[in-house]
Amino acid sequence: MMQDEELKSSIKKFYALMETSPDTPDSAFDFIVFLRSFVRTRSCSILPTTELMTVLKVNKPAVFFSLRQMSEQNEIIRFLVGLSTDFEAAEQKLKGLLKDEPC
Repeated sequence: MMQDEELKSSIKKFYALMETSPDTPDSAFDFIVFLRSFVRTRSCSILPTTELMTVLKVNKPAVFFSLRQMSEQNEIIRFLVGLSTDFEAAEQKLKGLLKDEPC
């Protein structure tokens, strides 16, 4: 079976953005741009949107707070900031998706 390369690429972009973006309100725009492209990712599995938002919330609280404030004007962002799960489970799932596991 073919690997889910587009999804892996998106997760790698997310982690790169996490590395390079400071935890400041100014970074929120970069995450919005990423999230808009992420929700359009074609994948043979369910997108790990809840996991991404959980990791973002824990590791970039100022960015997450800014997104929450912006969500008043944007329904998609409002939906995304409402997603949450266990942090450890979220990290484990994202790391697992980065490995060469077939769909």
